[in-house]
Amino acid sequence: MNNIGIALSKHGAAVVIVEHKEGDDVVRGIEVLPRQMDAVADRVEELDSTEPKGTLFVVDSEGSGSALWQLVAPPRVRGFSLTPAQLALRARWRLYEAHGFDRQELVNTLLIAMRHNSETLHFAAGLDNFDQLATALARYEPQVAADGTFGPELVVALALAILPRPKQNRGRISLA
Repeated sequence: MNNIGIALSKHGAAVVIVEHKEGDDVVRGIEVLPRQMDAVADRVEELDSTEPKGTLFVVDSEGSGSALWQLVAPPRVRGFSLTPAQLALRARWRLYEAHGFDRQELVNTLLIAMRHNSETLHFAAGLDNFDQLATALARYEPQVAADGTFGPELVVALALAILPRPKQNRGRISLA
């Protein structure tokens, strides 16, 4: 299954695609996009139509992420009698809504992945923008600031893409 992390802020936009298997994440796409909402929404919609079933899109709510979410994520389905198709569509999307110090979860995910890099996080050969991501990873802050910042969009998108997948638990979503 693939996880796609999407970050959009006043400084720029990034999409990171990670092939996720238990205990092994392979980064297979690193995209730096223009900061324009339409360009990011178009790219995310393109990915939504081409990525396989089971792909999880995680959009950061910081910056313009909430607005992007409104444009690209399926409308919320209300009520308790959801069809299996509605549940599947809803499960494909996640808005990451933590703010401030609560975003330390993203940093911790990165710290663990980078510490165990040779075992759990790999990068496909010949990735576009790999050098830019490597530079950003060398400079990100291992502790989140009060405003929730810790690194540029590429780092945030990677952290979103390697977050553990939510598990369904009696109708509620919780992290594994």
